[in-house]
Amino acid sequence: MPVTRLANPSDIPAIVSVVNTAFAIETFLEGQRADQARLTQMMKTGDILIAEGDGEARAACIYVRRGSEDPPHKSVHIDMAVL
Repeated sequence: MPVTRLANPSDIPAIVSVVNTAFAIETFLEGQRADQARLTQMMKTGDILIAEGDGEARAACIYVRRGSEDPPHKSVHIDMAVL
């Protein structure tokens, strides 16, 4: 059963993989969706929750921006191979 927790900087490589896998179909149009620098910045402006599948495998992540007048930005990415 997946466990959900707040992501930390050591999770960034796994989150990059989950996000880019979710958007693999768009890579040829826009390039990679996520990288270490972008996720590091996102962690400064919001929270990333991750769901861990079997052991260390990151199965999904959700980003919610905090402290803004605008509606919070939410992104959900799922690696179905892990679930």
